Amino acid sequence: MGKEKFTTEFIEKHYTDPAISFAPQPVGVQTFVDFMHRVGTVKQVGVKWEDLFFDGCKKYWGR
Repeated sequence: MGKEKFTTEFIEKHYTDPAISFAPQPVGVQTFVDFMHRVGTVKQVGVKWEDLFFDGCKKYWGR
């Protein structure tokens, strides 16, 4: 994290935005991984979202 200073209003706006969800499991990550590959951030073809998370996180998928 950087040294950004966010106002309470900024945080509340994003926290209560219905388009943003907070959940214990990753959601929509593969779409982001595919994008990262297209722009060159992820170099390997066929990287799955599971490759970006530690094992403890994977066990909650699908609950």
